[in-house]
Amino acid sequence: MRRQFLTLHSGRRVHYRRSGRGQPVVLLHASPSGSATLTALGERLAQSFTVYAIDTPGHGDSDPLAEPEPEIADFGRALGETLDGLGLDRVHLYGTHTGAKVALSYAVTRPAGVASLLLDGVGVATDAERADLREHYTPTFALRGDGTHLLAAWQQVRNMYLFWPWYRELEEARYATPMPSPRDLHELTVGMLVAGEHYPLAYQAAFACDPLPLLRRVGVPTVVVASEHDPLFAQLERIPSLGGDVRVVRHRPGGSDDAALARVLAEHVTAHSAAVPDAPAAAPPTLDGADRTPVGVARGFAVAGDAELHLRSAGRGGRPLVLLPPAPASGAALDWLLVPAGASRLALAIDLPGTADSQLGTATDRTSMVEAVLAGLDGLGLDEFDLYGAGAGAGIAAGIATRAPERVHAAVIAGEPAATDLPDLAPDPLGLHLVRAWHLLRDHALRRTPAATGRSGPSVDLAVCQARVLDLVKACDTYAVALRATRSPARAAGGRVPLLAGAPHPDPLAFVDPAQDAPPAGIAADAPAILAALDAVDG
Repeated sequence: MRRQFLTLHSGRRVHYRRSGRGQPVVLLHASPSGSATLTALGERLAQSFTVYAIDTPGHGDSDPLAEPEPEIADFGRALGETLDGLGLDRVHLYGTHTGAKVALSYAVTRPAGVASLLLDGVGVATDAERADLREHYTPTFALRGDGTHLLAAWQQVRNMYLFWPWYRELEEARYATPMPSPRDLHELTVGMLVAGEHYPLAYQAAFACDPLPLLRRVGVPTVVVASEHDPLFAQLERIPSLGGDVRVVRHRPGGSDDAALARVLAEHVTAHSAAVPDAPAAAPPTLDGADRTPVGVARGFAVAGDAELHLRSAGRGGRPLVLLPPAPASGAALDWLLVPAGASRLALAIDLPGTADSQLGTATDRTSMVEAVLAGLDGLGLDEFDLYGAGAGAGIAAGIATRAPERVHAAVIAGEPAATDLPDLAPDPLGLHLVRAWHLLRDHALRRTPAATGRSGPSVDLAVCQARVLDLVKACDTYAVALRATRSPARAAGGRVPLLAGAPHPDPLAFVDPAQDAPPAGIAADAPAILAALDAVDG
Protein backbone atom coordinates (compact mmCIF):
# COMPACT_ATOMS: atom_id res chain seq x y z
CA MET A 1 0.00 0.00 0.00
CA ARG A 2 1.34 3.42 -0.94
CA ARG A 3 1.84 5.90 1.88
CA GLN A 4 0.59 9.47 1.48
CA PHE A 5 -0.04 12.62 3.50
CA LEU A 6 -3.08 14.87 3.41
CA THR A 7 -3.01 18.35 4.94
CA LEU A 8 -6.48 19.58 5.88
CA HIS A 9 -7.65 23.19 5.76
CA SER A 10 -7.13 23.37 9.51
CA GLY A 11 -3.45 22.56 8.96
CA ARG A 12 -3.75 19.15 10.62
CA ARG A 13 -1.73 16.53 8.74
CA VAL A 14 -3.13 13.03 8.14
CA HIS A 15 -1.08 10.03 7.09
CA TYR A 16 -2.74 7.14 5.27
CA ARG A 17 -2.06 4.15 3.05
CA ARG A 18 -3.84 3.51 -0.21
CA SER A 19 -4.02 0.66 -2.71
CA GLY A 20 -6.30 -0.84 -5.35
CA ARG A 21 -9.13 0.59 -7.40
CA GLY A 22 -12.92 0.59 -7.28
CA GLN A 23 -15.29 1.51 -4.48
CA PRO A 24 -13.61 3.01 -1.39
CA VAL A 25 -13.16 0.82 1.69
CA VAL A 26 -11.74 2.73 4.68
CA LEU A 27 -9.90 0.85 7.45
CA LEU A 28 -9.40 2.23 10.98
CA HIS A 29 -6.85 0.56 13.23
CA ALA A 30 -6.77 -0.38 16.90
CA SER A 31 -4.78 1.50 19.53
CA PRO A 32 -1.90 1.96 20.19
CA SER A 33 -0.50 1.27 16.72
CA GLY A 34 -0.95 2.83 13.29
CA SER A 35 -2.29 1.88 9.90
CA ALA A 36 0.70 -0.39 9.23
CA THR A 37 -1.09 -3.13 11.20
CA LEU A 38 -3.84 -3.16 8.55
CA THR A 39 -1.51 -3.58 5.57
CA ALA A 40 -2.09 -7.32 5.11
CA LEU A 41 -5.87 -6.93 5.29
CA GLY A 42 -5.75 -3.91 3.01
CA GLU A 43 -3.71 -5.69 0.35
CA ARG A 44 -6.23 -8.54 0.24
CA LEU A 45 -9.14 -6.15 -0.15
CA ALA A 46 -7.28 -4.04 -2.73
CA GLN A 47 -7.76 -6.85 -5.24
CA SER A 48 -11.38 -5.68 -5.55
CA PHE A 49 -11.65 -2.23 -3.96
CA THR A 50 -9.79 1.02 -3.37
CA VAL A 51 -8.53 0.66 0.19
CA TYR A 52 -7.55 3.48 2.54
CA ALA A 53 -5.93 2.68 5.90
CA ILE A 54 -5.80 5.88 7.96
CA ASP A 55 -3.62 6.68 10.96
CA THR A 56 -5.73 7.80 13.93
CA PRO A 57 -4.91 11.39 15.01
CA GLY A 58 -1.85 11.28 17.27
CA HIS A 59 -0.82 7.84 16.02
CA GLY A 60 1.48 6.69 13.25
CA ASP A 61 2.35 9.83 11.30
CA SER A 62 -0.93 11.71 11.78
CA ASP A 63 -0.98 14.92 13.80
CA PRO A 64 -2.94 14.83 17.08
CA LEU A 65 -6.23 16.62 17.61
CA ALA A 66 -6.27 20.06 19.17
CA GLU A 67 -8.53 18.97 22.04
CA PRO A 68 -6.51 18.11 25.17
CA GLU A 69 -8.96 15.34 26.14
CA PRO A 70 -10.80 14.37 22.95
CA GLU A 71 -13.92 12.24 23.06
CA ILE A 72 -14.82 9.55 20.56
CA ALA A 73 -17.10 12.05 18.81
CA ASP A 74 -14.07 14.28 18.22
CA PHE A 75 -12.25 11.42 16.53
CA GLY A 76 -15.40 10.76 14.47
CA ARG A 77 -15.53 14.38 13.33
CA ALA A 78 -11.82 14.22 12.47
CA LEU A 79 -12.50 11.16 10.32
CA GLY A 80 -15.17 13.14 8.48
CA GLU A 81 -12.68 15.95 7.78
CA THR A 82 -10.21 13.41 6.40
CA LEU A 83 -12.76 11.74 4.12
CA ASP A 84 -13.87 15.15 2.86
CA GLY A 85 -10.24 16.04 2.17
CA LEU A 86 -9.82 12.80 0.22
CA GLY A 87 -12.90 13.54 -1.87
CA LEU A 88 -14.81 10.54 -0.52
CA ASP A 89 -18.54 11.28 -0.22
CA ARG A 90 -19.65 7.71 0.50
CA VAL A 91 -17.50 4.83 1.75
CA HIS A 92 -17.55 1.35 3.20
CA LEU A 93 -16.12 1.62 6.70
CA TYR A 94 -14.22 -0.91 8.84
CA GLY A 95 -12.86 -0.29 12.33
CA THR A 96 -11.22 -2.53 14.90
CA HIS A 97 -11.23 -1.86 18.67
CA THR A 98 -10.65 1.90 19.04
CA GLY A 99 -11.16 2.24 15.30
CA ALA A 100 -14.51 0.45 15.63
CA LYS A 101 -15.85 3.09 18.01
CA VAL A 102 -14.52 5.91 15.82
CA ALA A 103 -16.22 4.32 12.80
CA LEU A 104 -19.47 3.86 14.73
CA SER A 105 -19.49 7.48 15.90
CA TYR A 106 -18.95 8.73 12.36
CA ALA A 107 -21.62 6.44 10.89
CA VAL A 108 -24.21 7.66 13.42
CA THR A 109 -23.55 11.34 12.77
CA ARG A 110 -23.09 11.10 8.96
CA PRO A 111 -25.08 8.06 7.80
CA ALA A 112 -25.30 9.35 4.24
CA GLY A 113 -21.52 9.02 3.98
CA VAL A 114 -21.44 5.31 4.95
CA ALA A 115 -22.70 2.56 2.64
CA SER A 116 -21.76 -0.28 5.01
CA LEU A 117 -20.14 -0.62 8.40
CA LEU A 118 -18.18 -3.49 9.94
CA LEU A 119 -17.14 -3.22 13.61
CA ASP A 120 -14.43 -5.67 14.70
CA GLY A 121 -13.97 -6.08 18.45
CA VAL A 122 -16.09 -3.20 19.68
CA GLY A 123 -15.77 -3.17 23.47
CA VAL A 124 -19.01 -3.30 25.48
CA ALA A 125 -17.78 -2.69 29.02
CA THR A 126 -19.72 -2.00 32.20
CA ASP A 127 -19.41 1.34 33.98
CA ALA A 128 -17.06 -0.21 36.55
CA GLU A 129 -14.91 -1.82 33.84
CA ARG A 130 -14.66 1.44 31.93
CA ALA A 131 -13.55 3.30 35.05
CA ASP A 132 -10.93 0.65 35.81
CA LEU A 133 -9.60 0.71 32.25
CA ARG A 134 -9.36 4.49 32.21
CA GLU A 135 -7.41 4.47 35.46
CA HIS A 136 -4.90 1.70 34.72
CA TYR A 137 -4.64 0.89 31.01
CA THR A 138 -2.51 3.74 29.66
CA PRO A 139 0.58 4.44 31.80
CA THR A 140 3.13 6.84 30.39
CA PHE A 141 6.77 5.93 29.88
CA ALA A 142 9.29 8.30 31.42
CA LEU A 143 12.56 8.19 29.50
CA ARG A 144 15.35 6.45 31.39
CA GLY A 145 19.05 6.57 30.70
CA ASP A 146 19.30 2.78 30.89
CA GLY A 147 16.60 2.32 28.23
CA THR A 148 14.34 0.19 30.43
CA HIS A 149 11.34 2.33 29.49
CA LEU A 150 11.52 0.54 26.12
CA LEU A 151 11.29 -2.84 27.84
CA ALA A 152 8.32 -1.60 29.89
CA ALA A 153 6.51 -0.65 26.68
CA TRP A 154 7.34 -4.03 25.10
CA GLN A 155 6.10 -5.91 28.17
CA GLN A 156 2.85 -3.94 28.18
CA VAL A 157 2.16 -4.84 24.56
CA ARG A 158 3.14 -8.47 25.15
CA ASN A 159 0.85 -8.68 28.17
CA MET A 160 -2.05 -7.59 25.97
CA TYR A 161 -1.93 -11.12 24.51
CA LEU A 162 -1.73 -12.86 27.87
CA PHE A 163 -4.20 -11.07 30.15
CA TRP A 164 -7.32 -8.98 29.85
CA PRO A 165 -6.83 -6.28 30.89
CA TRP A 166 -3.07 -6.49 30.37
CA TYR A 167 -2.24 -5.11 33.84
CA ARG A 168 -4.30 -7.73 35.75
CA GLU A 169 -1.81 -10.59 35.95
CA LEU A 170 -4.19 -13.05 37.60
CA GLU A 171 -5.18 -16.55 36.58
CA GLU A 172 -8.80 -15.52 36.04
CA ALA A 173 -7.61 -12.76 33.69
CA ARG A 174 -5.68 -15.17 31.43
CA TYR A 175 -7.10 -15.90 28.02
CA ALA A 176 -6.01 -18.28 25.29
CA THR A 177 -4.66 -16.47 22.28
CA PRO A 178 -1.64 -17.07 20.06
CA MET A 179 1.28 -14.81 20.89
CA PRO A 180 2.10 -12.62 17.88
CA SER A 181 5.48 -12.98 16.24
CA PRO A 182 8.33 -10.82 17.56
CA ARG A 183 8.01 -8.75 14.39
CA ASP A 184 4.33 -8.03 15.05
CA LEU A 185 5.07 -7.20 18.69
CA HIS A 186 7.81 -4.89 17.45
CA GLU A 187 5.40 -3.07 15.13
CA LEU A 188 2.85 -2.57 17.89
CA THR A 189 5.41 -1.43 20.45
CA VAL A 190 7.13 1.00 18.10
CA GLY A 191 3.71 2.36 17.15
CA MET A 192 2.96 3.07 20.80
CA LEU A 193 6.38 4.67 21.34
CA VAL A 194 5.99 6.84 18.25
CA ALA A 195 2.61 8.06 19.53
CA GLY A 196 4.30 8.84 22.84
CA GLU A 197 2.29 11.16 25.05
CA HIS A 198 -0.63 11.03 22.60
CA TYR A 199 -1.17 7.26 22.74
CA PRO A 200 -3.47 7.35 25.83
CA LEU A 201 -5.91 9.83 24.26
CA ALA A 202 -7.62 7.56 21.74
CA TYR A 203 -7.68 4.73 24.28
CA GLN A 204 -9.28 6.97 26.90
CA ALA A 205 -11.89 8.19 24.43
CA ALA A 206 -12.72 4.60 23.48
CA PHE A 207 -12.94 3.42 27.09
CA ALA A 208 -15.29 6.29 27.97
CA CYS A 209 -17.60 5.44 25.07
CA ASP A 210 -20.54 3.10 25.63
CA PRO A 211 -21.31 1.81 22.13
CA LEU A 212 -24.81 0.46 22.88
CA PRO A 213 -26.64 3.82 22.55
CA LEU A 214 -24.80 4.42 19.28
CA LEU A 215 -25.65 0.93 17.99
CA ARG A 216 -29.32 1.62 18.69
CA ARG A 217 -29.09 4.78 16.57
CA VAL A 218 -27.00 3.51 13.68
CA GLY A 219 -28.87 3.71 10.39
CA VAL A 220 -26.53 1.93 7.99
CA PRO A 221 -26.06 -1.81 7.34
CA THR A 222 -23.81 -2.89 10.21
CA VAL A 223 -22.03 -6.12 11.10
CA VAL A 224 -20.46 -6.51 14.55
CA VAL A 225 -17.78 -9.20 14.74
CA ALA A 226 -14.94 -10.39 16.96
CA SER A 227 -12.32 -13.10 16.74
CA GLU A 228 -12.51 -15.95 19.21
CA HIS A 229 -8.92 -14.96 20.13
CA ASP A 230 -10.00 -11.40 20.92
CA PRO A 231 -10.44 -10.61 24.63
CA LEU A 232 -13.54 -8.65 23.60
CA PHE A 233 -15.10 -11.74 22.00
CA ALA A 234 -17.10 -12.56 25.12
CA GLN A 235 -18.52 -9.04 25.15
CA LEU A 236 -20.49 -9.80 21.99
CA GLU A 237 -22.97 -11.48 24.35
CA ARG A 238 -23.65 -8.08 25.92
CA ILE A 239 -25.10 -6.71 22.70
CA PRO A 240 -28.87 -7.18 22.74
CA SER A 241 -30.81 -8.17 19.66
CA LEU A 242 -31.12 -4.84 17.89
CA GLY A 243 -32.61 -6.02 14.61
CA GLY A 244 -32.88 -3.61 11.74
CA ASP A 245 -29.49 -2.68 10.32
CA VAL A 246 -27.33 -4.37 12.97
CA ARG A 247 -26.34 -8.02 13.12
CA VAL A 248 -23.71 -9.81 15.19
CA VAL A 249 -21.59 -12.57 13.61
CA ARG A 250 -18.32 -14.38 14.16
CA HIS A 251 -15.73 -13.81 11.46
CA ARG A 252 -13.20 -16.62 11.89
CA PRO A 253 -14.69 -19.59 10.01
CA GLY A 254 -11.22 -20.88 9.15
CA GLY A 255 -7.96 -19.95 7.51
CA SER A 256 -5.80 -17.03 8.59
CA ASP A 257 -7.40 -14.19 10.50
CA ASP A 258 -6.78 -11.70 7.69
CA ALA A 259 -8.14 -14.07 5.04
CA ALA A 260 -11.30 -14.86 7.01
CA LEU A 261 -11.93 -11.24 7.92
CA ALA A 262 -11.29 -10.10 4.34
CA ARG A 263 -13.95 -12.55 3.09
CA VAL A 264 -16.56 -11.34 5.59
CA LEU A 265 -15.77 -7.70 4.88
CA ALA A 266 -15.79 -8.18 1.10
CA GLU A 267 -19.14 -9.96 1.22
CA HIS A 268 -20.62 -7.18 3.36
CA VAL A 269 -19.28 -4.47 1.05
CA THR A 270 -20.50 -6.23 -2.10
CA ALA A 271 -23.98 -6.67 -0.67
CA HIS A 272 -24.27 -2.91 -0.11
CA SER A 273 -22.38 -1.53 -3.09
CA ALA A 274 -25.26 0.09 -4.94
CA ALA A 275 -24.88 3.82 -5.62
CA VAL A 276 -21.34 3.99 -4.24
CA PRO A 277 -19.01 5.79 -6.67
CA ASP A 278 -15.48 4.56 -7.23
CA ALA A 279 -12.72 6.37 -5.39
CA PRO A 280 -11.02 9.21 -7.26
CA ALA A 281 -7.65 8.52 -8.83
CA ALA A 282 -4.66 8.78 -6.51
CA ALA A 283 -2.77 12.05 -6.71
CA PRO A 284 0.82 11.70 -7.97
CA PRO A 285 3.71 12.68 -5.69
CA THR A 286 4.11 16.44 -5.80
CA LEU A 287 5.70 19.33 -3.94
CA ASP A 288 2.77 21.62 -4.79
CA GLY A 289 -0.67 21.90 -3.27
CA ALA A 290 -2.29 22.87 0.01
CA ASP A 291 0.49 21.42 2.15
CA ARG A 292 3.20 23.58 0.57
CA THR A 293 3.82 26.64 2.71
CA PRO A 294 6.74 29.08 2.82
CA VAL A 295 7.29 28.33 6.51
CA GLY A 296 7.27 25.21 8.61
CA VAL A 297 7.96 21.65 7.54
CA ALA A 298 5.76 19.50 5.32
CA ARG A 299 6.13 15.76 4.84
CA GLY A 300 5.63 13.52 1.86
CA PHE A 301 6.93 10.62 -0.18
CA ALA A 302 8.81 10.28 -3.44
CA VAL A 303 8.38 7.09 -5.45
CA ALA A 304 11.69 5.38 -6.23
CA GLY A 305 11.00 2.30 -8.32
CA ASP A 306 9.57 -0.35 -6.03
CA ALA A 307 10.07 1.75 -2.89
CA GLU A 308 9.04 5.05 -1.33
CA LEU A 309 11.38 7.65 0.09
CA HIS A 310 10.13 9.72 2.98
CA LEU A 311 10.94 13.41 2.81
CA ARG A 312 10.57 16.59 4.84
CA SER A 313 10.30 19.84 2.92
CA ALA A 314 10.12 23.58 3.49
CA GLY A 315 9.75 26.64 1.29
CA ARG A 316 9.33 26.96 -2.44
CA GLY A 317 11.08 28.51 -5.41
CA GLY A 318 14.76 29.18 -5.96
CA ARG A 319 17.31 26.47 -6.64
CA PRO A 320 16.22 23.43 -4.60
CA LEU A 321 18.48 22.17 -1.84
CA VAL A 322 18.45 18.40 -1.31
CA LEU A 323 19.59 17.30 2.16
CA LEU A 324 20.78 13.74 2.86
CA PRO A 325 21.02 13.01 6.60
CA PRO A 326 23.59 11.13 8.68
CA ALA A 327 21.73 7.80 8.73
CA PRO A 328 20.42 6.03 10.68
CA ALA A 329 19.00 9.41 11.73
CA SER A 330 16.07 10.66 9.66
CA GLY A 331 15.83 13.93 7.79
CA ALA A 332 14.59 15.54 11.03
CA ALA A 333 18.25 15.62 12.13
CA LEU A 334 18.77 18.33 9.48
CA ASP A 335 15.84 20.59 10.39
CA TRP A 336 18.41 23.13 11.63
CA LEU A 337 19.34 23.64 7.95
CA LEU A 338 16.05 22.67 6.27
CA VAL A 339 13.93 25.38 7.89
CA PRO A 340 16.32 28.35 7.31
CA ALA A 341 16.88 27.21 3.73
CA GLY A 342 13.12 27.15 3.21
CA ALA A 343 12.96 30.89 3.79
CA SER A 344 14.47 31.52 0.35
CA ARG A 345 14.19 28.28 -1.63
CA LEU A 346 12.66 24.83 -1.74
CA ALA A 347 14.55 22.53 0.62
CA LEU A 348 13.89 18.86 1.21
CA ALA A 349 15.52 16.27 3.45
CA ILE A 350 15.23 12.65 2.30
CA ASP A 351 15.58 9.65 4.60
CA LEU A 352 18.15 7.39 2.94
CA PRO A 353 16.75 4.18 1.39
CA GLY A 354 16.24 1.54 4.08
CA THR A 355 16.45 3.98 7.01
CA ALA A 356 13.85 5.68 9.21
CA ASP A 357 10.64 6.02 7.14
CA SER A 358 12.12 5.22 3.71
CA GLN A 359 11.85 1.76 2.21
CA LEU A 360 14.92 -0.07 0.97
CA GLY A 361 13.38 -1.71 -2.08
CA THR A 362 16.08 -3.16 -4.31
CA ALA A 363 18.68 -0.54 -3.31
CA THR A 364 21.32 -2.75 -1.72
CA ASP A 365 24.54 -0.93 -2.64
CA ARG A 366 25.65 2.66 -3.04
CA THR A 367 25.06 2.71 -6.79
CA SER A 368 21.47 1.54 -6.49
CA MET A 369 20.85 3.92 -3.58
CA VAL A 370 22.10 6.82 -5.67
CA GLU A 371 19.78 5.70 -8.47
CA ALA A 372 16.86 5.42 -6.03
CA VAL A 373 17.32 8.97 -4.74
CA LEU A 374 17.65 10.30 -8.29
CA ALA A 375 14.48 8.44 -9.30
CA GLY A 376 12.64 10.05 -6.39
CA LEU A 377 13.87 13.49 -7.44
CA ASP A 378 12.81 12.75 -11.03
CA GLY A 379 9.31 11.97 -9.82
CA LEU A 380 9.18 15.30 -8.03
CA GLY A 381 10.30 17.15 -11.15
CA LEU A 382 13.62 18.41 -9.73
CA ASP A 383 16.12 18.84 -12.56
CA GLU A 384 18.86 20.97 -10.97
CA PHE A 385 19.64 21.31 -7.28
CA ASP A 386 22.25 21.86 -4.60
CA LEU A 387 23.24 19.03 -2.26
CA TYR A 388 24.14 18.75 1.40
CA GLY A 389 25.20 15.34 2.70
CA ALA A 390 26.30 14.43 6.20
CA GLY A 391 27.73 11.14 7.43
CA ALA A 392 26.17 8.34 5.42
CA GLY A 393 24.30 10.98 3.43
CA ALA A 394 27.65 12.42 2.31
CA GLY A 395 28.43 9.20 0.46
CA ILE A 396 25.13 9.32 -1.40
CA ALA A 397 25.51 13.06 -2.14
CA ALA A 398 28.97 12.52 -3.64
CA GLY A 399 27.63 9.56 -5.61
CA ILE A 400 24.85 11.72 -7.06
CA ALA A 401 27.41 14.35 -8.05
CA THR A 402 29.34 11.62 -9.91
CA ARG A 403 26.30 9.98 -11.50
CA ALA A 404 24.46 13.16 -12.57
CA PRO A 405 26.91 16.10 -12.52
CA GLU A 406 24.78 18.08 -14.98
CA ARG A 407 22.02 18.28 -12.34
CA VAL A 408 24.13 19.30 -9.33
CA HIS A 409 25.05 22.97 -9.02
CA ALA A 410 27.22 22.43 -5.92
CA ALA A 411 27.50 19.99 -3.04
CA VAL A 412 28.57 20.31 0.60
CA ILE A 413 30.11 17.10 1.92
CA ALA A 414 30.00 17.18 5.73
CA GLY A 415 31.99 14.24 7.07
CA GLU A 416 31.90 10.58 6.16
CA PRO A 417 29.88 7.64 7.46
CA ALA A 418 31.07 6.11 10.68
CA ALA A 419 33.09 2.90 10.51
CA THR A 420 31.65 0.89 13.39
CA ASP A 421 30.06 -2.45 14.06
CA LEU A 422 26.37 -2.59 13.21
CA PRO A 423 24.52 -4.92 15.57
CA ASP A 424 21.71 -7.19 14.49
CA LEU A 425 18.48 -5.50 15.54
CA ALA A 426 16.07 -8.19 14.37
CA PRO A 427 13.04 -8.18 16.72
CA ASP A 428 13.73 -10.23 19.84
CA PRO A 429 10.89 -12.09 21.62
CA LEU A 430 11.63 -10.17 24.83
CA GLY A 431 12.27 -6.79 23.21
CA LEU A 432 16.01 -6.84 23.94
CA HIS A 433 16.78 -5.46 20.46
CA LEU A 434 15.21 -2.16 21.54
CA VAL A 435 17.65 -1.87 24.43
CA ARG A 436 20.56 -2.76 22.13
CA ALA A 437 19.52 0.07 19.82
CA TRP A 438 19.19 2.46 22.77
CA HIS A 439 22.65 1.74 24.15
CA LEU A 440 24.22 1.79 20.70
CA LEU A 441 23.12 5.38 20.18
CA ARG A 442 23.46 6.51 23.78
CA ASP A 443 27.02 5.18 24.06
CA HIS A 444 28.01 6.99 20.89
CA ALA A 445 26.44 10.19 22.18
CA LEU A 446 28.35 9.83 25.46
CA ARG A 447 31.62 9.43 23.56
CA ARG A 448 30.93 12.69 21.78
CA THR A 449 30.51 14.50 25.09
CA PRO A 450 33.68 15.44 27.01
CA ALA A 451 33.60 14.15 30.56
CA ALA A 452 34.86 17.44 32.02
CA THR A 453 32.62 20.04 30.39
CA GLY A 454 31.93 22.04 33.51
CA ARG A 455 28.23 21.84 32.67
CA SER A 456 25.48 20.58 34.92
CA GLY A 457 22.60 18.36 33.90
CA PRO A 458 22.50 15.12 31.91
CA SER A 459 25.28 14.48 29.44
CA VAL A 460 22.87 13.02 26.86
CA ASP A 461 19.54 14.53 25.82
CA LEU A 462 17.24 11.55 26.37
CA ALA A 463 14.50 13.00 24.16
CA VAL A 464 16.93 13.28 21.25
CA CYS A 465 18.21 9.77 21.97
CA GLN A 466 14.63 8.46 21.97
CA ALA A 467 13.91 10.10 18.60
CA ARG A 468 17.06 8.62 17.08
CA VAL A 469 16.27 5.17 18.50
CA LEU A 470 12.81 5.27 16.94
CA ASP A 471 14.35 6.30 13.61
CA LEU A 472 16.67 3.32 13.90
CA VAL A 473 14.20 0.64 14.96
CA LYS A 474 11.59 1.64 12.38
CA ALA A 475 14.05 0.16 9.88
CA CYS A 476 15.65 -2.46 12.10
CA ASP A 477 15.81 -4.97 9.22
CA THR A 478 17.44 -2.69 6.65
CA TYR A 479 19.42 0.04 8.39
CA ALA A 480 22.67 -1.96 8.29
CA VAL A 481 22.34 -2.59 4.54
CA ALA A 482 22.00 1.13 3.96
CA LEU A 483 24.95 2.06 6.16
CA ARG A 484 27.32 -0.56 4.77
CA ALA A 485 26.53 0.68 1.28
CA THR A 486 27.60 4.23 2.13
CA ARG A 487 30.83 3.62 4.03
CA SER A 488 33.13 4.46 1.13
CA PRO A 489 31.95 7.83 -0.15
CA ALA A 490 32.31 8.37 -3.88
CA ARG A 491 34.07 11.44 -5.16
CA ALA A 492 32.74 13.47 -8.07
CA ALA A 493 34.61 12.43 -11.20
CA GLY A 494 36.66 14.98 -13.09
CA GLY A 495 35.84 17.88 -10.77
CA ARG A 496 32.67 18.61 -12.76
CA VAL A 497 30.75 19.53 -9.59
CA PRO A 498 32.09 21.93 -6.95
CA LEU A 499 32.43 19.85 -3.76
CA LEU A 500 32.64 22.00 -0.66
CA ALA A 501 34.01 20.56 2.58
CA GLY A 502 31.66 21.09 5.48
CA ALA A 503 32.49 20.79 9.15
CA PRO A 504 31.48 17.22 10.06
CA HIS A 505 27.90 16.95 11.24
CA PRO A 506 27.55 14.81 14.38
CA ASP A 507 27.13 11.26 13.12
CA PRO A 508 24.78 9.15 15.28
CA LEU A 509 27.24 6.25 15.14
CA ALA A 510 30.55 8.13 15.11
CA PHE A 511 32.97 7.37 17.96
CA VAL A 512 34.73 10.60 18.89
CA ASP A 513 37.55 10.83 21.38
CA PRO A 514 36.70 13.72 23.73
CA ALA A 515 40.42 14.53 24.00
CA GLN A 516 40.91 14.96 20.25
CA ASP A 517 41.89 18.24 18.64
CA ALA A 518 39.41 20.53 16.93
CA PRO A 519 37.43 18.89 14.11
CA PRO A 520 38.73 19.20 10.54
CA ALA A 521 38.34 22.59 8.94
CA GLY A 522 35.41 23.22 6.65
CA ILE A 523 32.34 25.38 6.18
CA ALA A 524 30.93 26.03 9.64
CA ALA A 525 28.07 23.73 10.53
CA ASP A 526 25.50 26.51 10.66
CA ALA A 527 22.80 27.31 8.14
CA PRO A 528 23.87 30.85 7.08
CA ALA A 529 27.44 29.77 6.30
CA ILE A 530 26.34 26.73 4.30
CA LEU A 531 23.71 28.61 2.30
CA ALA A 532 26.11 31.48 1.59
CA ALA A 533 28.79 29.05 0.39
CA LEU A 534 26.36 27.36 -2.00
CA ASP A 535 25.11 30.67 -3.34
CA ALA A 536 28.68 31.87 -3.84
CA VAL A 537 29.40 29.07 -6.33
CA ASP A 538 29.33 30.49 -9.84
CA GLY A 539 26.67 28.57 -11.71
